[in-house]
Amino acid sequence: MKIKCTLAISLDGYIADEHGGYDWIMGDGHHAHDTEKKWDFEEFMKDIDIVVMGRNCYDQDMHKSFEKQQVMVITSRPLNDDTVTVLSENIESVLLELKKTKNIFIFGGGHVVSLLRDIIDEYAIGIIPVILGNGIPLFHPSENRVKLKFEGMTCDEGIVVLSYTRNGVNHGNQT
Repeated sequence: MKIKCTLAISLDGYIADEHGGYDWIMGDGHHAHDTEKKWDFEEFMKDIDIVVMGRNCYDQDMHKSFEKQQVMVITSRPLNDDTVTVLSENIESVLLELKKTKNIFIFGGGHVVSLLRDIIDEYAIGIIPVILGNGIPLFHPSENRVKLKFEGMTCDEGIVVLSYTRNGVNHGNQT
């Protein structure tokens, strides 16, 4: 079982524009550098049991896209929704305990990914061919350094997906 993270970022490292928008997440329409194998979100989701997101993602109704998985929302504010589980304390410990029997997808946003970067086993980061100049960063400042091992890459219409594992532990070739 693993804790996995996949996010799209702009070339300059943002996961959303300055208004929280995602309309820029698309390829460039060119196929000259496409790899034979493509990164497949639907295939990725087949093994996911739990989706973890922050309150901002929840407030944008992103949890509604995950009807087949249990959704957990990291928030310190009350949440009156019995369709999701609230995580507000001992978050790493809770997720590490769940990881013993479940695959977990860290959906976002940037604060959540930064908070949990020490326990994420796999990263698949799609670099979108756009420079936003401003926005919400993928990683927020931290003193924690996380060593990663490159596992492979795919390219589809200029979107390059880089796959890494934490601490150099090989979880299988993901090219």
